[in-house]
Amino acid sequence: MYQLHILATWLHIISAIYWLGAIFFILTALGPVLRKQPSIVVPPIMTGVHRRVRRNVLVAIIVFVITGVFNMYYRGLFDPEVLFRSTYGRIFLFKMLPVTVMFTLYFSAPYLMKRFSSNDEKDECKESVACCEMEEGHKPGNKVFAVLHVVALACGLLAVFLGVLLRG
Repeated sequence: MYQLHILATWLHIISAIYWLGAIFFILTALGPVLRKQPSIVVPPIMTGVHRRVRRNVLVAIIVFVITGVFNMYYRGLFDPEVLFRSTYGRIFLFKMLPVTVMFTLYFSAPYLMKRFSSNDEKDECKESVACCEMEEGHKPGNKVFAVLHVVALACGLLAVFLGVLLRG
């Protein structure tokens, strides 16, 4: 059973690294590069990258949940006495807050992006493609995109910190 716990822990950590790495990559590399590109070039690139990254992150989330539930079982956290009365259980419950925020952001991000970047930007650029290429500054969708990723990264780092506390 211990070897299975070690394997589950490693898979849990690897899936978390992939998820946080994807957020970090999009925030620090892809986003800044695409902001400098003409607006006509960005949507096809971003759509392709996001579709692939979201699919891989979904696989990481599934592994993350399965290994997390197994580790909960291994640590005895299905027992309410352990979950609510032990220091380990309380740290675990606190860790679930940023994890829940990350899950919520992952599953609601497409809706939020569509909601905050659809009508205004499309109406402005309906007349010609050139207006999109000449536009400077941040659009509402870009700000929402950045904020969602910054919040997800901050929550992920907090969850990692709390996970390290649980190992100590």
